[in-house]
Amino acid sequence: MKQNIFITKSNKETQKIAQEFSSCLINRGVIALFGDLGAGKTTFVQGLAKGLGIKQRIISPTFIIVRSYELNGKLQTANGKTSSQILKLFYHIDLYRTESVKDVLGLGIKEIMNNPENVVVIEWAEKIENLLPKNTIKIYFEYINDTERKLKIVQNPQVELRFHPKGGKYQEAIKVLKQGGIVIFPTDTAFGIGCRIDNEKAVQRLFTIRKRPTTQATLVLVDTVRMAQGYLEPIFQEVIDKLIEPYWPGALTIVLPCKKEKVPSLVRGGENTIGVRIPNHPITRTLIREIGVPILGPSANFHGEQTPYEFEEIDTELIKLVDYLIPKEIASPVFGEARSDIRLASTVIDCSEKPWKILREGAIQLSF
Repeated sequence: MKQNIFITKSNKETQKIAQEFSSCLINRGVIALFGDLGAGKTTFVQGLAKGLGIKQRIISPTFIIVRSYELNGKLQTANGKTSSQILKLFYHIDLYRTESVKDVLGLGIKEIMNNPENVVVIEWAEKIENLLPKNTIKIYFEYINDTERKLKIVQNPQVELRFHPKGGKYQEAIKVLKQGGIVIFPTDTAFGIGCRIDNEKAVQRLFTIRKRPTTQATLVLVDTVRMAQGYLEPIFQEVIDKLIEPYWPGALTIVLPCKKEKVPSLVRGGENTIGVRIPNHPITRTLIREIGVPILGPSANFHGEQTPYEFEEIDTELIKLVDYLIPKEIASPVFGEARSDIRLASTVIDCSEKPWKILREGAIQLSF
């Protein structure tokens, strides 16, 4: 099950994430909210409604249980196009005062959830978890302190959802990368150092800075499978079923045949394959999405030296050689998603030919 985790520091941030989230739903949506009183569920619904164009003030329907609002629009698809599905009603359901599933069924909530013209958001969804449709998106809210909340958005594999926060805090890094510069950034494993894949001068400079042998390929990071497909030969269905679906986004690098005309020779080490993965980290994915092309993502160290898993472990001499380092206050603690405490690099598996071969054991344990 794929998920995104976000730490928000105010109601405004919670609502902003909800607004971003609203533009990335596909077809109808049932969004189930879990969490205690005061965890931020209603605040999230307010942002979600605003993102869907609802002008009315949103208050929790605690006493009437169900409140509906008119919609007249289409949701944006994951590739930026518009869904063909017309949406008519937004339902805000609060089950706090219900005592049994029978109460819920008597309100017609099951029919509301199954109507493809509705967007439905349910507070206290744990009370009817067994009734939720298979394509439900579940969001778990956790109270941290008076201002901070933790949101975990769990994506059912049947739901097409592409969601990352916009790159407001990372604009300088985005600008540097767009211009062909080199940036150090956090990932879901170690800190990485990279540049855009389509700037050969930047690629050459990256290899020079890291003192990496030109015969050794380097990791490529992408934002979506669609982006990966633009640089790879057709991906075997078995790879999609057994590796991409279960482990992306995540710490699994898959080596596959690439389109040599689109990938600089240095990146592929002169061969016809590249190692590619989708990182499970909002900063990294935001950088890639805003730039619009893959970025290289080896660990931020000189070749053969210690891999930095903490901000303080990044070599100061390396920092002097790059164009931008995402500041510690943004990178650590990470806005939106805590980096793994497991100090392991990504697992690397070569699927360019049969039998598949694990080239490096890492954060993902594979068994076939």
